[in-house]
Amino acid sequence: MTLAFCPAARAESGITATVPGRSGRTKGLNLMASVLAAPAGEWKPSGFLLGWGVEQSGPGDADFNVGMSYLRLKGFGAPVTLVNLLDLTMSGQGATTFIFGSSLGAADAQGRTRMAMRLFLGVEFFHRRALPVDLAVDLIMKMCEGNKNHECPEQEQQTWVAGRLGFRF
Repeated sequence: MTLAFCPAARAESGITATVPGRSGRTKGLNLMASVLAAPAGEWKPSGFLLGWGVEQSGPGDADFNVGMSYLRLKGFGAPVTLVNLLDLTMSGQGATTFIFGSSLGAADAQGRTRMAMRLFLGVEFFHRRALPVDLAVDLIMKMCEGNKNHECPEQEQQTWVAGRLGFRF
């Protein structure tokens, strides 16, 4: 009896064959820590991004991550602080995959707090592994009020671009 139940118990234990092109499992609840470098004269570490999210498998070959983040960027005459209340990230399910995402929140820069968003595009290495590594380019956009195009006054910077190297735990 014992010899008959052991193979059946192992088969029910959740060990499944991997589907070609997919690797590991989704991270579930995860934390992200990143270093940002922005071209303000020269590329050097000039900020950080901290965030958390919940990753789930989506339809087809997509994984989705929903969460929140905090970004601080300096080196533009005045620091930029971005509190993202909603981060959405989409990625493939391979070991190395493209990532794309957007964030919506508030930016505090140059003495003004305004609604802002962040778009990012990059590559994640070791996706669905213990320590994924993200390499991405972030575009931060502040939306000013007062006109239909949400353009800021001339003395107020509206966009920032930064390179990002991050880890998800």
